[in-house]
Amino acid sequence: MAGQAQDRHDPGDRPRRLHEAHATAWLHRAALWLEDRQDDAALAASDTAGGHALPAAAQGLSGGLVGSLPVITSALNERRCPLLDLPQIRLPVQALAPVARRALWQSLLPQLGDQVPLLAARYPIEPDDARDVVRDLSLRQALHGDPLGIDDIGACVRARTAWHARPGVTRRLPRAGWPALLLPRGSVEPLQAAVRRVLQQITVLDDWGFAQGRDDRRGVRMLFYGPPGTGKTLAAEVMAHALGVDLLVVDLSSLVSKYIGETEKNLAAVFEVAERSRALLLFDEADALFGKRTDTQDAHDRYANLETAYLLQRLERYEGVAVLTTNLRGQLDKAFSRRFEFIVEFPEPDAAVREALWRLHLPAQAPLADDVDLAELAHWYAISGAQIKNASLGAAFLAAAAGQRIHQRHFLWAVEQEFDKAGRAHPGFPPQHAGLSGATPIPQETS
Repeated sequence: MAGQAQDRHDPGDRPRRLHEAHATAWLHRAALWLEDRQDDAALAASDTAGGHALPAAAQGLSGGLVGSLPVITSALNERRCPLLDLPQIRLPVQALAPVARRALWQSLLPQLGDQVPLLAARYPIEPDDARDVVRDLSLRQALHGDPLGIDDIGACVRARTAWHARPGVTRRLPRAGWPALLLPRGSVEPLQAAVRRVLQQITVLDDWGFAQGRDDRRGVRMLFYGPPGTGKTLAAEVMAHALGVDLLVVDLSSLVSKYIGETEKNLAAVFEVAERSRALLLFDEADALFGKRTDTQDAHDRYANLETAYLLQRLERYEGVAVLTTNLRGQLDKAFSRRFEFIVEFPEPDAAVREALWRLHLPAQAPLADDVDLAELAHWYAISGAQIKNASLGAAFLAAAAGQRIHQRHFLWAVEQEFDKAGRAHPGFPPQHAGLSGATPIPQETS
């Protein structure tokens, strides 16, 4: 039996409550478990204030109060442990191996049959968490009466996974499926192959023995390269949706710090969040850390190389999918290319794809006028998928502001705005719409 003490109240009341917990544990011949449930943000704040809650609360124990009473804590490290002057037994606890994880899910949800390996590959949660998920599933089934599926399990896992917002990291719930990707076949096929690879990892690496000699290198690392707005982020979302996991978009430029050690600390926090949920990690603007290396001339260069090496190390240990994006592949050091299982190009869309993108981004209920010609837009303006999406929405707002249906002129004006935002020279309007040049898109109010 173990008595559990959590520090969640007034810091000034800690010593009294700690003595009460000790007395209760002693009377019941139980061990005393000290648990610090503060998230990293709270820990950072308490660092500033002069110490963590758990060390402050447990100082009395280190003065001889424990005696023969065992004290158990998961916070036993030099940064957070208040009990370093007591005799210690350190017991490393390893996460479940993939095969054991599959056996766990099989024992808990035998009705899923051949879907169990997919479940084990998607969600690397621990036994207690898995049992909680199964209880949640039972309640969900009792309420709705529908048969349980992989999507239901994903929803329960997501609800059980703690999420703490971090600067530079955005969490997205993926909704887009494969039909949303309008890319060449050569770009789509490696995306689908990467998804299959994750789902088949346990079979190939563990059952078939290919894990030998790989130094725990699991998961999939991918490089997406191409001009802005060509679908790199959307492709990552589609893959996350196919895997049934969240998408974490990481702005690397915001994590890189001029202070020594801060970049590694920021990256470690990102991976800790991702590893709890096996989220798909999307590192945007990877050039911030993976640009071409220069000769090491000073301490700054040495630490920059250490930061890059640290990220590579964490990427290789990550069991999920990690995607790095760049606008120009040539900006990345060629030595890093061998680290990726897949390198995928995202080209500018041609006229046929642009027309399909225009159609994709116009809802069925959009009030289009008879003069709308999407083929003309696609042929006349070589813009990206993201710009087409923005222009579609912009045209709708222009038409709504004028109290009209969406006409071709609204699309043309919206496209012109996209060229202005990108700092590109506008190629002009098609000949039949030349009169739009210099016209105002929204009628002026009259007094």
